[in-house]
Amino acid sequence: MRLRAVEPPPQPVTLLPVALTAWEQACDAAARSILGVAAPLDALLVSKPSLLHIASAEQPGWVQTDRIDGASAGLTFSLALASHALDRPLPNDLVATAEVDPVTLDLRPVEFTAQKVAALRLIAPRAWRLVVAQGQELPADLAGIIPVPLARLEDALNLAFGDGWIRQVVEAAGREAFGRNRLVRRLFRQCMGGRMSVDSWATTHRAASLAMEILPVDRSAEQFEVDVLGFVRAVADRLNRVGGGTPFALDDAWLESLPPDDRIGVVTHYVQHAVDVGDPPAGIAKSRAVRELPNERQWLPHHARLAGALGRLVSRCEGRLEEAREWQERALQYWLRRGCRQSLETDVAYPLSESYLLASWADPDFAERWISQLESVWRDVGFTMSVTGSSWVQLTRGRALLAIGEVNEGIKSLDTVASARRLRYELRLSARRWRIRAFATSGRHAEAESARTQLKQEVEAQRHSLFQSRAGDGSASGRERVLDLVLALVALDEAVLTGGAGDFTALTESVKVSGGWPAQVAARATPTGDLLSVARALMDRYPY
Repeated sequence: MRLRAVEPPPQPVTLLPVALTAWEQACDAAARSILGVAAPLDALLVSKPSLLHIASAEQPGWVQTDRIDGASAGLTFSLALASHALDRPLPNDLVATAEVDPVTLDLRPVEFTAQKVAALRLIAPRAWRLVVAQGQELPADLAGIIPVPLARLEDALNLAFGDGWIRQVVEAAGREAFGRNRLVRRLFRQCMGGRMSVDSWATTHRAASLAMEILPVDRSAEQFEVDVLGFVRAVADRLNRVGGGTPFALDDAWLESLPPDDRIGVVTHYVQHAVDVGDPPAGIAKSRAVRELPNERQWLPHHARLAGALGRLVSRCEGRLEEAREWQERALQYWLRRGCRQSLETDVAYPLSESYLLASWADPDFAERWISQLESVWRDVGFTMSVTGSSWVQLTRGRALLAIGEVNEGIKSLDTVASARRLRYELRLSARRWRIRAFATSGRHAEAESARTQLKQEVEAQRHSLFQSRAGDGSASGRERVLDLVLALVALDEAVLTGGAGDFTALTESVKVSGGWPAQVAARATPTGDLLSVARALMDRYPY
């Protein structure tokens, strides 16, 4: 970063523990975003920043210090890292103060904004845009400064760097064979890390598409790179779309060239693709996956993850709840036997949450016995899970409890997710949707209406953030689909639960368009095609 000459000369600034943690979290956020493929970041991500004190604003009662602490520098650090990675300056009219959540990469409000605004007017009079987190409290007198409330780190990157920054990352990384190879491999590793390992799957999809379009091909590695980038593009498109996506062909030669854990990871995505995209056909994906599974006593972690994906496939695509329950039970027992910290924090959550979801679809008598067994596991391991893992379980657990008439306990479980501060927005919105249903079905109509209003307010806040940061590169599409989908599901719920008020045809089609496989599930559940039954199947079976 270049600085103009200043008087007196800049002096070093010391970071105290909370600010240093904010730096470490900013580095982690950069590594999880597409910026993680940029070569200039490598050295920075393992070092501490060197900050210089350029100027201070003096006011009565303010204390001058050469030390900085607090989490509010998190967004500033993230933008500085992005500026370095892209070799592009930040706009000189833009400043930021927000915490970056280390799990979700959401922006969080901070303290002392009145003092920061006052200081900003004195030392940076040309800065007039202040990026803050949504929900940030601001002073009444902003002295001409325009606040820009945003929801997520990707929104801030889009606002700061505008169109073309993803292309620049790809071009910079691919100028030579080494950088191109690293770009391909890091994009592949992002896909192998799972849904929550990447900040924006739209950005990953865009990067893979650009790499296939603009990078020169290394003839010695041509087919490998093409296969990997095609796989990454298809997976990222599926995860970004929520439902639907781009098919990908499974090349046996490429597959056999991969290490065993990566090979089975690719097959696991192949199975998930069959569920969410509808291509490959479920039977072909299932046959390919079963061939990869050895005797259960020889399982490794990637085998258990594949078993979980198979359980999801047979429940969604074949309607075989009992077989699906067996696959999830085998995966769950594997992780419980393994018993290591990572397994209990993250891996147990998938089969346990899927099992609760399956129980919510089962016959009520069988569901009650099944849920009782799952509750025993939840009591034993729930406290060991990560926030995200436990929230997925609490969400489907709440739905299962509602299905067997345990309304109050179900609402408590959903409340835990709906009110969670450090959680991805789609989980919060889904929990709020199911709370509305719980209130409505139990006759608590005033609470249902209040919850519906709160959900719509959060959706509008997310839309506002997307509008503020619009970059023109399609990076917002996944979030927009989730927002449209949740609103469509809430409208469908209300129409069904109020006895048919509303246009079922339009509401059902809006849900089908927003997603993928639930339309197939609804068709199997209602072979007669009765529209009310299709609507009820959609609203009950949808993952959100």
